[in-house]
Amino acid sequence: MTIWSFCRSPAGLAKTPCRTDIGGDRLPDLNIAVVAKGGAKAYRLRPQEKPTRKSLQEERDMMSNSFVNVHAGEKMGDQAKRFFVLGERIERRLRIRGNWLNLFDVTVPPGSRTPRHAHASPEVFRILEGRLTIWRQTDNGPEEIEADAGDIVSIAPFMVHGYANRGTLPAVFSAVVDRDMAEFIEAEGATEPPKARPSAETIARMTAAANAYGITILAA
Repeated sequence: MTIWSFCRSPAGLAKTPCRTDIGGDRLPDLNIAVVAKGGAKAYRLRPQEKPTRKSLQEERDMMSNSFVNVHAGEKMGDQAKRFFVLGERIERRLRIRGNWLNLFDVTVPPGSRTPRHAHASPEVFRILEGRLTIWRQTDNGPEEIEADAGDIVSIAPFMVHGYANRGTLPAVFSAVVDRDMAEFIEAEGATEPPKARPSAETIARMTAAANAYGITILAA
């Protein structure tokens, strides 16, 4: 898989984009292929049979039941775990007790986008389906990533970023976020899907609400 993250330069003065070597010379044994992405080497799992939605859900359920101590307040129906924010469907999959890390699955409809914004919560995106265009402001200038299924993109705290689905099919990704982001989604998200694109009034209301949770919307 391709892992997009940031590493310190040798002098320790700036962060630069880097990719994690997860196999070295043993890549063939791990069923991982070296591919070209943006003129540099990256790593991605060799093509395998595409998992179905059912198998993906079973895998998530297994992880939740086996390794994660879910918060006691999570015992609720599916409807209570599903939210809609500016046209995107956001489903909470789990919440880890103690450090309040949360895992959400986000479905971005074709033509939809999230405006550029920044917040204290770091984020990790893993693309599950489709393609997502992710924009982020790095120490070396703006960077745009075309992230495909299997790719992982990290967002550092207070890094200005946004994303869009420029394709014709929905894009789905998992996002790991901390408490403030989760509280915003659950407090301000609607429980019913929107019947139309967000109006200017809706966007203005969500922008004001986001500010209360430490999320700064920079462009609508």
